[in-house]
Amino acid sequence: MHKKKLKKVLIVTNFKKTKVLKDLLKYKRYCDLVIKNPKIKNDKKFILNKFNKFDFLISYANGMIFGEKILNHFHKKKMINFHPSTPRFRGRDTQHFACYYKEKKFGGTIHYLTKKIDSGKIIDTKSYKIKKNSNHYYYRNVSHRAIKFLLNKHFLNILNLKLKLSNEKWSKKKFRRVDFLKKLHIPTNVGFEELKLLIRSFYTKNRKSLYFCINNQKIYFT
Repeated sequence: MHKKKLKKVLIVTNFKKTKVLKDLLKYKRYCDLVIKNPKIKNDKKFILNKFNKFDFLISYANGMIFGEKILNHFHKKKMINFHPSTPRFRGRDTQHFACYYKEKKFGGTIHYLTKKIDSGKIIDTKSYKIKKNSNHYYYRNVSHRAIKFLLNKHFLNILNLKLKLSNEKWSKKKFRRVDFLKKLHIPTNVGFEELKLLIRSFYTKNRKSLYFCINNQKIYFT
């Protein structure tokens, strides 16, 4: 009797591979899993050169933008993205803006992956209540918890092509890197409450982030 051929799944994520694999070990008997981090040079090379060996592409909290060659290889229902944010916040650095706009709930979204970033049809969302005056690190952790929940909820449905669409829609606004960079400049006339909000939302430890501009020189907030 021939052994059933396992479906081959390529998971592209910025998380540590061991962290994602721990969540997916129970599914190893259903598929052949390969996890790659595009921030690692050899992993990115593997993704670009070996993608055509796989049946499914799962982008999981991943910042890599896939080219047409990769996207055209996979069936549209076999390309899935786990976006660490709710549909109101599309694009990049979304936990910062969710914090800035004092979102009372935040989480993650699973949707079909398409050529346009965060535009594919939404399959499901998960959100949690946010504690008052939380910083962007808290929002990020909540979003990671949400996509982990969605991964476990839908992984077998992905493999069996049994995903159902949600009625939720993406917001029209898409956050770009330039939107984030603009917020790092603290206005000279900033009020105390606004300054506190900017610090909660955009100050990043161990990295240059918020700054004042004095005599055309950037003075970074520490």
